[in-house]
Amino acid sequence: MIKNTLSLFVIVTLVFPFGAFAANPVSNTEMLNSLENEISHLQKIKNPSLINTLSDDEIREIINLGTNWLKAANEPDGHFAYEYFPYEDRYADDDNIVRQAGALFELGEITRRDTNNKYDLDRTIERSIKYFEKLTKSGKYNGKSVRCITSDIDGNVCKLGTTSLAFIGIINYVTANPDKVKKYDKLIEGYASYIISMQKGTGGFREVFSTSTNIAEEKESSYANGEAFLALVRYAKWKNYPTDLQSKIKLTVNYILSSKVPFDASLYLWAMSALKDWDEFKPDARHVIYARSYSDWRMSPFKSKRGDVHNFCPYIEGVVSAYSIMEDDLSAKDLEKYDKEIDFWLAKSALLQVNDKSLVKYDVMKNRFLKAPIPAWARGGFLTGHLEPSQRIDFTQHCLSAYMQKLVDIDNKSL
Repeated sequence: MIKNTLSLFVIVTLVFPFGAFAANPVSNTEMLNSLENEISHLQKIKNPSLINTLSDDEIREIINLGTNWLKAANEPDGHFAYEYFPYEDRYADDDNIVRQAGALFELGEITRRDTNNKYDLDRTIERSIKYFEKLTKSGKYNGKSVRCITSDIDGNVCKLGTTSLAFIGIINYVTANPDKVKKYDKLIEGYASYIISMQKGTGGFREVFSTSTNIAEEKESSYANGEAFLALVRYAKWKNYPTDLQSKIKLTVNYILSSKVPFDASLYLWAMSALKDWDEFKPDARHVIYARSYSDWRMSPFKSKRGDVHNFCPYIEGVVSAYSIMEDDLSAKDLEKYDKEIDFWLAKSALLQVNDKSLVKYDVMKNRFLKAPIPAWARGGFLTGHLEPSQRIDFTQHCLSAYMQKLVDIDNKSL
């Protein structure tokens, strides 16, 4: 590898001395280190057998960097900077309100597992909640008062996924901080009323609701069905599983497990997460059979993707959640393929996290060096892909969730 690196380094320095072609000056040492890192990454991408399983400490450091990046992405008004190009120091103009809620969701997931308050996320989470409160509108559906989150402050259309994920984030926060229940109780109950009201008699959920007309579209979405399913389970857990909420959850469980709902990549992640929590309260052999068959279906196309360079954290996050459903019922032999899949993709995904070794990156497509102008803003976020040098809050959210579930929920280790 060193021989290849030095050869490439000589060529590059002869053609582009002193890294003058980079947006920011790159020293010869930085170029050499960057090339070594790039060749190491490319070798691992092309030859997956070179990827080694991560240690607990390596996973902790990945979580540490990622959490601090997501925390820093939260702006003074509570909005998260959606997509950052770390090697250009610029932000994209686009945004996504559901993924904004996903960032709050993930900080809540970290908080409920961070028993020693290592990350001190309280102020960040409260800023984020305040941001969503400003986007919250009231309405009525079937005679019930509801509250939901719109896409912008002047809007009146709510997407179920947005409210569901923000709702879970708030429940996680008050679970970890019981003294905050009174502050957010009305907000929680308003959101809960909305989510419950969107459930159909079939067990599916209406995705879109207008607070100006109090009309909900009958259309469903795989994403929203899974996110609302998880929200319902988390709310029931917070309420100590009252009978009426158990009935509503069973309705959705039977719907999702039925032949009426085909396997779908969009539903997989959230369905596994919800079923994982529900199965802890109501173990059922059907859950294990479903998680196993769904995971086998989901894993199948990824056999040919091991050499791909895109970020697949949402995929492996779902497998990690499914593992928790299966681990007490399957033999070690039957679990082995899921263990290997999780270990491989967590190790491979780690190559996409910007750290001190990748603050200077060699762009193989454009034959240039990229240097992060502000290392503190770049360090810890996950790239969209090896050839897609942007950091989005949703990819970092999904990556963090996968690593954290593996370390804490499966391996029973502390953050």
